[in-house]
Amino acid sequence: MRKYLLLSIFIFIAINAFPQNRKIEIYCAITVENYNNVEYGRLEKILPDSLVMLHLINPPKKTRSGIGVINFMAFSGWKIVTATEAHVLISDSRSRIEYLMKKEIEITEQDSEFIMAQYEKMK
Repeated sequence: MRKYLLLSIFIFIAINAFPQNRKIEIYCAITVENYNNVEYGRLEKILPDSLVMLHLINPPKKTRSGIGVINFMAFSGWKIVTATEAHVLISDSRSRIEYLMKKEIEITEQDSEFIMAQYEKMK
């Protein structure tokens, strides 16, 4: 019995000895008007380069339509949170649609420390 207790303790310690990854959500805004603009805020400066290259994507220039950009982002794992229509006072009175999208990503403990250090630099 004592042997099993010690074995259980060692297994518990071994599992917790490895760094644990955690999931966070990142967001972007897409403006659909004459051109389609994907805005990531300051994520490019905050996230490690490996995460930027993997998750912060820009649709190809050939993707002209708003729905094309939304589909491209959806295929890359992004999900729509909200969509808002804003009427812009331009000569031909077009409307502009703004989408807020999110993506759940997994980060390591090192990534988390890097991100927090980047936030501290911004203060």
